[in-house]
Amino acid sequence: MNTTKKTLVLAVALGLSANVFAAQDKVVVASTSTVQTLNPHNAGVTLDMSVANAIYDGLFKFDDNMQVQPNLATGYEVSDNGQTYTITLREGVKFTDGTAFNAEAVKYNFQDEINKKQRRASLLSNVESFNVVSENVLEVKLKTPSNTFINNITHPSQGMISPAAIEKYGDDIKAHPVGTGRFVLNKWIRGSKITMDANPNYWGDPVKVEHLEFRAVPEAGSRLAMLKSGQAQVMLQLPNTMKPAVSSDKKLDAVASPSIIARYYALNTQNEILANADVRKALNFAINKDAYKKVVYGGDASTLNSIVPEKIETFVAQTPYTYDVEKAKALLAKAGYADGFDAVIWAKNVTTSMRSAEFIQQQLKAIGVNTTIVPRDVASHYSAGDGINNDGT
Repeated sequence: MNTTKKTLVLAVALGLSANVFAAQDKVVVASTSTVQTLNPHNAGVTLDMSVANAIYDGLFKFDDNMQVQPNLATGYEVSDNGQTYTITLREGVKFTDGTAFNAEAVKYNFQDEINKKQRRASLLSNVESFNVVSENVLEVKLKTPSNTFINNITHPSQGMISPAAIEKYGDDIKAHPVGTGRFVLNKWIRGSKITMDANPNYWGDPVKVEHLEFRAVPEAGSRLAMLKSGQAQVMLQLPNTMKPAVSSDKKLDAVASPSIIARYYALNTQNEILANADVRKALNFAINKDAYKKVVYGGDASTLNSIVPEKIETFVAQTPYTYDVEKAKALLAKAGYADGFDAVIWAKNVTTSMRSAEFIQQQLKAIGVNTTIVPRDVASHYSAGDGINNDGT
């Protein structure tokens, strides 16, 4: 990565530590959408967790090869039966409100996440109990043996929040984040931007950026214009159609790396039609994935051959659906929908998402499935998903 250039383009999600930059006063990130919550335990969107991770640290972190590394924890031991994990914590760390980071704080975070049934509490579903052994040692007993527990708590949603802040703000901790991370929240203007300042007491290496701002700019052309004009130093998700505009500008770098993010369309199986497995198979056979990759991502994507990306530890290769329109039609006929049916596609009103929905719409039309696209801003899109009624609509 050439950090001597004035601006930088990222085509994939940021680690957002901002330590990739040379020491400077301010970095503006032109993002694709707004943030819904700064509580990582209850975040359902990758961007929310990524932004929150500028404020929070987890016990462990993944390196570039998805290997677990120490962070707020310095190490761990596992019992012979695989059911007890003893985690040793870093000493002398404080949350930005002055609260001590210790084993009690870690227990409080995990237990609070479980008790409140936060979105990411499923990562802790195998936990039977927490036991504070000492100031900096926490023992976790599991219900059943597991070799994935440390990976679970290394997930970006498992940042440590000040227990005092949770007590003070309750559910509104989503707007008042207090962590041990590189940055502290300055201001959050809903639907517009989030500004942060460097944590002067950060326990790790000195922070290289004094001020960090995430600005919501859904339209890719506008993000690129901000980058070119110097209003932003980073843009997320560069559409492939705009690559020439970047490669021809000597002030810009385009940086791409393999992603651990899987993109997919979720089907509402409470719907009578989509509840039929043959219908769902038909929809899969109806999509030309090679064409999809070219149209939507300019070829810079790979077909999923598992329900998880290859860089994830639990990856196991499976056989992807082929593109077979006739087979798709036969499956619809078998299910009783030889003439097709009507459906609705929900999409985010950002460039790539809309292009994707329009491509799917065109593909499904070939098998008699007529769709209507409902575009929403990102916050409304996920809010609609949260509030969906499982009554088949």
